[in-house]
Amino acid sequence: MDFDSAAKRFLEISTEVLKSYRYIDNQCVSVCSLISSELAKDGIALCVALGSLSCDGIKAFQYKKPFPRRPKTGVVWDGHAWIEFHGEVIGEATLMRSARRFPETSNIKMYLRRHHLLDKGAFALPKTELRQGGLKYTKLNELPNSMIAPLIDGLKYINDA
Repeated sequence: MDFDSAAKRFLEISTEVLKSYRYIDNQCVSVCSLISSELAKDGIALCVALGSLSCDGIKAFQYKKPFPRRPKTGVVWDGHAWIEFHGEVIGEATLMRSARRFPETSNIKMYLRRHHLLDKGAFALPKTELRQGGLKYTKLNELPNSMIAPLIDGLKYINDA
């Protein structure tokens, strides 16, 4: 599938997920799991990337340790997750909403406000374009496929509870 078709499908699915799931704060990995599962049904090549995100050179999310594979309690993880297509395009579904919980003076919140992106939906853009704009996504790992279904179940549970 070409980039434009994959990006369009990503945006359709992301919009539906963001409408359907109210409780997504700190759930970027679970949200990306759900979106990737739906995209995979369409045969779209992707990975759920795990890593760090910097804004104008300042870390907004820092991957300090791997995402836990078998957590015994609620997961506290400082990294960020996104969908990555062919290693060149970032599909971002949760950043705009996650930034709401940041302090007003945080670099990422000010950046998103300055670019009129705060509380907007998802986007799919080439890494190079994002870097030129000041956002740097650094992939340090990929979510194993074996973790996708349990994370989706958890997301559904916290939104039904």
